[in-house]
Amino acid sequence: MQSAGRFAFVEGLMKDDRAPRAWILCLGLSVLVVAAYAPALGGPFLWDDHVLILDSPLVRGQTSLRAFFASAFWEVNVTEPLARGYYRPLTLLSFALDHALHGTNSAGFHLTNVLLHATNAVLLGVLLTRIGMAPVAGTLAALLWALVPRLTEAVAWISGRTDVLATTFVLAALLVALPRTNAPRRWLAALLVLFGLFAKEVAAAGLCALAALELSRAEARPGPRFRALLPCLAAAFVYAGFRIAAIGVQHAHIDVTLADRLPAGLEALGRYALSLLTPWLTDVQAGRLVAPNLGYAALGGAVLLAAAALLVAKRRSLARPSEPVLVGATLGLVSLALVLHVVPIAVNVTSSDRFLYLPLTGLTLAAAPKLAALLARRSLGLRLVVVLTLLGSFAVATTAHAARWSDEVEFWLATYKRDRDRNGIAVNELGNVYFRAGLHAHAAAIYASFQDVDIANLAGAQSNLALSLQCLGRYAEARTLRLKAVERRPDVARYRFDLALSELDAGNFAEAERQLAEALRLYPRFELARKVRSWIPELRARAARTEPQGTAEDPMAAFHHAAKRARMRDAVAALVRAAKAGRLDGKDADEALHFALRYADPTSTAIVYRAYRAALGGEPPAGIAEAVRQREEAATRLLDRWPELGLSLTLPPLPH
Repeated sequence: MQSAGRFAFVEGLMKDDRAPRAWILCLGLSVLVVAAYAPALGGPFLWDDHVLILDSPLVRGQTSLRAFFASAFWEVNVTEPLARGYYRPLTLLSFALDHALHGTNSAGFHLTNVLLHATNAVLLGVLLTRIGMAPVAGTLAALLWALVPRLTEAVAWISGRTDVLATTFVLAALLVALPRTNAPRRWLAALLVLFGLFAKEVAAAGLCALAALELSRAEARPGPRFRALLPCLAAAFVYAGFRIAAIGVQHAHIDVTLADRLPAGLEALGRYALSLLTPWLTDVQAGRLVAPNLGYAALGGAVLLAAAALLVAKRRSLARPSEPVLVGATLGLVSLALVLHVVPIAVNVTSSDRFLYLPLTGLTLAAAPKLAALLARRSLGLRLVVVLTLLGSFAVATTAHAARWSDEVEFWLATYKRDRDRNGIAVNELGNVYFRAGLHAHAAAIYASFQDVDIANLAGAQSNLALSLQCLGRYAEARTLRLKAVERRPDVARYRFDLALSELDAGNFAEAERQLAEALRLYPRFELARKVRSWIPELRARAARTEPQGTAEDPMAAFHHAAKRARMRDAVAALVRAAKAGRLDGKDADEALHFALRYADPTSTAIVYRAYRAALGGEPPAGIAEAVRQREEAATRLLDRWPELGLSLTLPPLPH
């Protein structure tokens, strides 16, 4: 009796007539979700964010609305020779709106992600209530979904917005379609899913869920069924029309056959099944598409067989599932099937946590009412222990994972230490972090530790290592690596261009011209390659002269000559001479500092920065001062963490 009295108030809240008002539940749900993800708001632009946002003319320019709907998500460029087959204009538009509001302040972009995730939690909570769950129970189920740590990647990473935004529109569509429908609702729901497709292709699962719902409601005659499906068909045709008009009949180009992708698909299924059993953990990039893990593939096969056996055993009860189960199961299974590599996707891993965002939404919609009914048979005390334990552990894990995404150094250090033998992206990205801090020898050692079997990432590591060696003055070795990168990826315009610079330095002008011509053939809009080609007559004439060039008396001339041949160490040394001689002023000072921030070591950068400030005669712009400060702090921190990597600054050879 005491126990019943102790929980009487809580028991009352669980009933519909005693539940708090809907707006209070929604507000509380939103606040808790935002609080859990608060650490993500301090995160930087990370990984693909640089290409999709900071380097995107579409996002950063004054672009017309039409341009977003006429562009691929990943454009072919100097480093992307093949289209990835992604068409996501609304996601790009959302990035552009963030940029218009926040500039390059990453906090604003992260805030949008977190608010979208909170919105999805509210939509899911309302949807669960609409299909019959008690308001408090539906809200708690939505909160549990929102705090699942496996979803952190999609929310805390700006580029993960694709899944979050697509889910927003899918949930809104289901909220319109459930629990009742009519012609206007069908058309509105289809329109919302169309918007979801414009955010990410995975929203096709939402279209399938709507179609399954309408077929289950329609009379079993062709006419009524066609009318019920017409809005979904119209949405699919409109999407296909926009997509084909923008990017053609394009798909992801990957060098893996369907037969080779099947083991990878089974591995992905096994990994995702295990992820559902270990929701507190995270794995940003798991497995390698070109080298499937047979253990996980066997697990995936077992999951597939178990699912088939369950379907056979329960075929009668599943013949007429409830609408929430039908919609949720269709949404979850189709969205999961889309990331099992049967349909090619432009990734080199087998699984990634962000791909679980929509499947887990569908699973929650299908299973939450049943699980709530099962828990209702237990004592309230047990229910509270289960729910509070899950909520507390999820919240702690999610906040910790969000904090890791907010720290680029910590994120890539942890990923590299865990995955460097199977994740070439981690090798390249951690090397880039050290390189941007001016720690070129350390960056070179990281690039040289590459062990992944992926050819694209290996060529990238060789190209990055070559640039590090150029910053260290080891130009002949850099040229050798440039040759290897082109040999492995002859279709990448950037690698051709970089090799051309090394050939210019070696005096091989004809070969440099040939490589530049190839770079322009591969990417005709490569204006820098065209500009460098115009330098060749001057460099050829200069090389033909035997008299001293006077670069010792004119350090800025020496800087420009060295930079044109990608002799980064010599160019930085010339800038240091100019800075010490007081030869930096006006435009030269700006050019010198920007080059130093990109290619100089910390000591040389400090010398150039002092000369830059002297040339200004006052305090530098806040953005410049902050960039210098952040670079200095990053260098100090990275040097402190270096021993953890267990690498030597004596470079081993890259794998051939």
